[in-house]
Amino acid sequence: TMRRRSRPAPVSQKEKIKTFLDERLDQGSDGAYEASQLLRGQVQRNVKQGNFKESLEIAKEGAMALFQRGFVASGCEMSMQLIEALELMKEDAIELEDSLAYIGSVDDSFETAMNTNADKDGLNLRIRVLKRAVQWSSKRQEVGTYVLGHPQLHARLGRAYFALANFELANEKDGSPHIYSSESGIKHLVLGEQPKLLASQLIERKLFANSSASVPTMRRERATASLRAVFQFLAVENLRDA
Repeated sequence: TMRRRSRPAPVSQKEKIKTFLDERLDQGSDGAYEASQLLRGQVQRNVKQGNFKESLEIAKEGAMALFQRGFVASGCEMSMQLIEALELMKEDAIELEDSLAYIGSVDDSFETAMNTNADKDGLNLRIRVLKRAVQWSSKRQEVGTYVLGHPQLHARLGRAYFALANFELANEKDGSPHIYSSESGIKHLVLGEQPKLLASQLIERKLFANSSASVPTMRRERATASLRAVFQFLAVENLRDA
């Protein structure tokens, strides 16, 4: 009797993308750009064909692989492509929680890349992606959605703003650019319902004052920032966290 040949195990989408990217990323930034453009075309094609999960998987795995290899700008492009795919889908095509999980996976990789090798451009790119995600979530119409955007995404955006503020504080000695970033961080952590994380940021040394400010001035600025946070919680009728 003839033996049947065993079929090779199916290759997962993650493995396909990894192989595809490994071949091109060794070529440096040019290869990363080419790879992101090819993956972008695959995402758009799958959306048009109604293969929504496939399109999100390609965008997610592509973005994560690019971030892991240090190609932040190309990873940001793929992150934006994931949000664009979500924007084009009908709301019943995917559960909200599943959508948030896709965004969360990509942002976790983005955050890790910034923790490893932070720069101002990369930190601002992360903020740009999360702003787009918040905007997308604010337009969903099903029962229980948030007109100002989903708290999970606001919490991520708040963390991103504080990461930028800390970078600015450590690296930019002229003026106080970190104050605007810190105030934006307060706003989004309030909308993200994260009082404990916000409290830990509010006690960061010098975060709400000019880098050359005296200790009493820094304390006064922190107190003002704390009061501002309380008022913002009250403005969105969140008495518990205020």
